Amino acid sequence: MKGLYYIGFAMFLITCQSKQPQSNLSNVVLKDTVIISKDTTISYNLGDVIKSSEGAEAVVHYVNGIIDKSEIHIFGSMGQIQIIYEFINSQIKVTERYFEYQKIITEIVSNEDIQLVESFSYTMDLNGIPIEEIDFEWIDIFQEFKQVVPLSLAQAENGN
Repeated sequence: MKGLYYIGFAMFLITCQSKQPQSNLSNVVLKDTVIISKDTTISYNLGDVIKSSEGAEAVVHYVNGIIDKSEIHIFGSMGQIQIIYEFINSQIKVTERYFEYQKIITEIVSNEDIQLVESFSYTMDLNGIPIEEIDFEWIDIFQEFKQVVPLSLAQAENGN
């Protein structure tokens, strides 16, 4: 008897048609183009190449096996630095953000305990050299970053 109930319920679910919301865009034509991308996110420990009192890490996003964006955190006892690399063609848009802890590090429980102090942006080439003139002190860690983080997953598979 229980089996008939499950079969009946399954048939009910199969025959039910969900109502799709009606669109006012009746003249929209969709092309038969399918874009399939493979996204991968990997976290790397940078503590061996970037010296910091509390460690350093990079969370790297790859699209179709090629690096797209990296968010680096360098942790210290009084604050942290966040460096974002956005890889666009043969250039890297860099954003550096400096944060100070409002409490001692062991007492931080939320983002309210961390305050943004400064933020800078600039562009550099794939060798880590700034393209434009920079009138502030920037953190030059790109060579150390490349020692640990491959710019493509194929490069990582080949051991380069």
